[in-house]
Formats: sequence, C-alpha cells, structure tokens
Amino acid sequence: MVNNNLNSALSTFNFDTNDRLQNLAIKPLAVIISASGQDNVTPGSTFNLSMMVTNKGNQSAVIEVYIQEESKGLRQWCKSGQKLLALGSDRSEEVIFEFDIPVDTLPGLYNYIVVVDAPDDYPEYTPIQYQQYLQIVPATADIINSSDPTFISYPTTSPDSPSIIQPGGALAVQILVQNRGDRVDKFRLVCEDLPKNWVTITYPQAFQGTGLIIETDCLNLNPGENGQISLLINPPINTLAGKYIPTMRLHSENNPELKLLDISKI
Repeated sequence: MVNNNLNSALSTFNFDTNDRLQNLAIKPLAVIISASGQDNVTPGSTFNLSMMVTNKGNQSAVIEVYIQEESKGLRQWCKSGQKLLALGSDRSEEVIFEFDIPVDTLPGLYNYIVVVDAPDDYPEYTPIQYQQYLQIVPATADIINSSDPTFISYPTTSPDSPSIIQPGGALAVQILVQNRGDRVDKFRLVCEDLPKNWVTITYPQAFQGTGLIIETDCLNLNPGENGQISLLINPPINTLAGKYIPTMRLHSENNPELKLLDISKI
C-alpha cells in the first residue's frame, strides 16, 4: 500500500516537473534592438532603428515586424514601417526602420511600439511588443536649456484634424512629461481657455510608507524620469457646437519662470 502511494506521488511529481520544464522552454523568437529605447534626434535628421530577429524554434516561420504609432503622425516619418521575414529554424535576419524627422517637428517626447508577430507559426508566443521613444531636441548648436523639462500631449490635433467630442461625451488626453534636469521636480498642469467645470486633471497616486494610497496635486519626477498626467475635457450636454482651442500650460516647481505650452483643438 505504501509503495503504491509512493509510486503515485512520484508520478505526480514527474508530471508537474515536466510541465514546469515545458513552461520554461526557450521562446522561439529572439529579438535584439540596437536602440536604447529613448533616442535623441533633431528635426530634419534621419534615425535608423536596427533589429536582429532570430528564429530559435524547430520550424520555419513567417514573421511580421512593424511600427505601431502611439504619438499621432510618427508612423508617417518611417518610409517603410512594415517588414515581412521568412526564417528557417536557427536563422537570423536584420531589420532596419528608417525615420525621416520633418524639419518643422516640435521638440518633445514621441512614443511608438515595435511589434514582432508570427500568428500562423507561433501564435502562443506572439505578438511581442517593445515600447520605444524618440526625444526630439532642438537642432541649434547653442542649446542652453537642454535640461529643461519637456512634455507632449496625446492625441495630437491640428486645424485639419481636431478632436471631436459628441454631445454628452468627453475627451481624454494624456500628457507625457520628462524631467531632464538633475533635481527632483514637481509638475502641475493648467488647462486655459475653457470653463473650469469642463476640465478634470488627475495626477498619479502616491504611496505612503504605511502602504496607504494618497491623492496628489502634482506629478513628482526624479531626474531623467518620465510620467503621465491625465486630462479629461467633459463639456456639458447643452454646450453650443463650435471650435474650441484650449491651451495646456505645464508648470515646473524648480523653474517657475519656464512656460511650457501646448495647444489642442476640439
């Protein structure tokens, strides 16, 4: 009876061990990206993103690699934002995406995602996503305030492509802020040119030493750190139809004289 129980326990152990080993199996696709993840480029320049894709699986695979924009318009900077690979087992191929930055691009942080997908051959392991950022910096050689903070809002708007808010609806805007200084800084957002009851600004929650979550009235960022502020524009249902152009102003506690502006069209 004891031997039967022992054999049963050993069988269960071996089954569980084999299952764990299968879960720890090497993933069939390996990707090496040459970029740092946050790369500085200037307007009018060209940025090359190089990737090495390796098929480590035991079968041939058709692999799609493409750029998925998060900052509106960034996809247009890339001449060919989609590549198709046919790789045999243990074969590799380099993929290069070339970004031509328009001369009139405003300084700021622009984000995108590199996606590696093989839905027909490795559906359980793909898609694989890699978050990337392009920091557009001024092209002038005499940059004095390179440590000034920057921010960018999403979705972006233009006179030809404003954001549409239906009656009773709302527009959610994400503000991505980067602290490029060498000190901890606090950032506060103000949305001008709209009634106060239309606007709700939310900062990331903070944690006390006791583990309690507390609401904050600013965005705290360490040197070199990025963070997000959420802005919700919610006009009353009886608001008259028309074009509204609110101005978003970001205030830095360390640099109160610095005025960072962005204009949105709704």
